[in-house]
Amino acid sequence: MRGLKLSDINMPIIFCNATSSDIKKLKEIGYTLFELNTFLAERLTAIDQEDRHVKAESIARELLADNSTPLILQRFEMLFDPRYKIDPIKLFELTAKQVSLAVIWPGSIKGQTLTYADPGHTDYHQYNVSEYNVFCCE
Repeated sequence: MRGLKLSDINMPIIFCNATSSDIKKLKEIGYTLFELNTFLAERLTAIDQEDRHVKAESIARELLADNSTPLILQRFEMLFDPRYKIDPIKLFELTAKQVSLAVIWPGSIKGQTLTYADPGHTDYHQYNVSEYNVFCCE
């Protein structure tokens, strides 16, 4: 990440095996930790339960885009909840147009496939990164 300029980043950087050193370097160049679950849960609990699935994505997008500093996004597992029907990678793409975004991926990567959870779990997802405008770091 030596020589990385914030102005050069126009897509989300997804860290699949982030270390504390990676996070420290990101902080040194101006990124701030952002735990989406806390804020998203707070906003969603203020909405009637039957309406949450409709509003979850727009609220998440608003929470992410409403930042003046680049973000290190972590703890965003709510985005995988099948009730919300959110494509987190697409959400990250859209957000990165407004704010620089480094994503601490809570799953694994194999080749071009990002995975969240284990097969058989209701929140299991696979994403082909070649279908998105993202940069993955292993």
